Order: sequence, then C-alpha cells, then structure tokens
Amino acid sequence: MRGPGTLRTAGARVALAGAAAAVAQVLACMSACERAPRHAGPDAVAPADAGSARVAEVCVGAAHSCARAQDGRVACWGDNAQGQVGDPAGARFDAPHAVEGLPLAAELRCGERQTCVRTEAGQIFCRGQWTRGVARIPLPAPAGSFVLNATGGCAIVAGARVVCWQGAGDVAMVTIDSAAPATAFAIAPADSRRVCVLRTDAPPACFVAPLHGPVPEGRVEPAGPPLESQVESFGDLGGAQELLLARGLCARFAGGRVRCRDLPLASEWSSVSALHFLAANDRLACLRGTDGAVRCASSVLGPPGEAPAAVERAVPADAASLSLSRDHGCAISGERIRCWGSRDPGQLGGLDLDGGGPPGDVARTVPWP
Repeated sequence: MRGPGTLRTAGARVALAGAAAAVAQVLACMSACERAPRHAGPDAVAPADAGSARVAEVCVGAAHSCARAQDGRVACWGDNAQGQVGDPAGARFDAPHAVEGLPLAAELRCGERQTCVRTEAGQIFCRGQWTRGVARIPLPAPAGSFVLNATGGCAIVAGARVVCWQGAGDVAMVTIDSAAPATAFAIAPADSRRVCVLRTDAPPACFVAPLHGPVPEGRVEPAGPPLESQVESFGDLGGAQELLLARGLCARFAGGRVRCRDLPLASEWSSVSALHFLAANDRLACLRGTDGAVRCASSVLGPPGEAPAAVERAVPADAASLSLSRDHGCAISGERIRCWGSRDPGQLGGLDLDGGGPPGDVARTVPWP
C-alpha cells in the first residue's frame, strides 16, 4: 500500500510532445490489430488510421493508469511491478502502452496493482497482482458489471446474483436477498474492503471483504458456499438511485438529493442537484451536478480540510470519466486524458518533465488522438 500523497497541480497544461507521439504510435498499432483474434497484440499490425480512437473510460491503480477506447482497446502506463501494465512484469512504461493479452473491453477497472476488463459477452479478464499474465475469472455466469476491491473483486451475474472472488480465483456467491436482486455497485476506492450494492425493491446492502482468508497464487475453485453473515442492509437509504462508498456511504436520490450516512453533508454538495457520482478515494469524492459541473468534496469522507484544496482544483470541471487513487488521478477532459499528482513510476504518462516543482507538483495532459 502506498502512503498518502499530496496531489497538486502546476496550474498550467503542459505540452508533452514525446507522450503525444507515444500515444499516437500505440494507437496506430492498436487500431491496426485484427479484431477477430481475442488477444491480438501489438505485433499484429497493418497501416491504419489511429485518429478513429476516442477514449471512453479511465481508471487508476495505486501507481498505474489505464484508458479504454470506445472500440474496446485498452492502453496503460505507469507502475508495472506486478505486470498490471504489460509484459514483461517489472518493465517501466512511462507512456501509454497497448496492454498485451486483454480482449476488447466493454468495461475497464483498475485495482491497486491489477488491470481488469469485462467483455461484451460478460467474461472478466485480469492481469497484474495474483495472476501470471492474463487470467480469466471463473464466474458461474456472464457478468453485467463488476468492481475490484482490496482482495479481489465482485460481479453481478445473470439472475442478479452477486459473486466475489479473491486473487484470480476462489469464487463464492454472496447471498444478500434472493427476492431483492442486485442492480449496481457503489463507486468505491480500489483499496476498499467493503462492497455495496443497489437492489430492486429493497434498501442498499453492504458486506466486507475478504471472503475467507488469503488465496494461494494460481488457485482456482468453483463457486463456494453462500456468504450471509457479513451482509448489512441500510433501510434509511431505500429508494437510492446510485451509491458512493468511501469512509461513509452516500446515496443519490431522485431529483438530485444526496445523503451520506453518519456524516454531515459536505458544504460543496449541500446545494447541488446531483446527476451522478464520479469517483472517490480516501480523502476526496466527486460528483457531477445537473448543471454539468463537477464538484469535489473532502468533508464527506472525514474532517473538513483533510484533503488539500489543490486536489479539487486539479479535477477538470468537464471530467466525463474520473478515477482517483491516493496519490494521483486521471480524467477525460474533452477528448484528452488528463492526469495529475505523483509521477514517480510514470503514471502521469510521458517522459518529459516540466521541472516546475518537486515530484507531485505537476499536471499532465496525455493526448488520445
């Protein structure tokens, strides 16, 4: 676990010619790869136009960053100690890199040291921590959505059941209430040990990971016994349309009202009509208002002022997709990926440094043609 860091922005957008060229080169390769083979890599190339790619989603781990194009291709950069960015594990990727082995993605998630995707067919593939190369999570049924947590991940599968796994296997079903199917997960930090879900005609429910202890690397087991004792229901949040989990559990209701359990509502959110939640780490939470503006608050997560104001200023006001770790963040701003915060393992993208301050005092704009 990386220690808390301070996110600060240099206050100006920095042009990175080297990073732009690297992204263009990666996307030219990725655009040209054959789409029929599930695991086509950067060697399967032919002349193609990289400009057709548009980023649809970003995610960040403890010290790596990834992006998914609208056509499903995935590129990552930054820390690669566990192979979460590409081959070989341990190699550093300072610029966006076409991730080997991952199929085209309908959904992208970053764990602390893991990168996972869900395909259109509902299969989940991961690489990084707990895996050697790429591993398919042995789900009992296709997944409609999924989240990663401190010990593995969870998915909502056919029949609106929740199944969770540790490492790259050891799948077990979480029995919450068979009469109240799960519909969506709460937005939560990747290092969270709690998982919360919305349910049909029932209040939200949460449970705690891990499931049942450490799992040896490479061990894969069929779905285990139901887990019931850890589940907690929140009747006071019944009717919620969206959840955000950090130190407290927040809910968005019809009409844009936001309520956070056991915490005073942040002043930044008190008069906001919320459209949807965007992201959270252990110091900051962000939402988009019905007016289109992004508003971030620290006091929903703890004592007011715990997160430096620079963190909020670094989040683009037009962020369409946003992901936050403890030490850095990335967002889609317009048709570009913007990253800021700690840059030590290359998670901001690009080899060029502005020299305008100490490590961490930079903001990066990583172009995506």
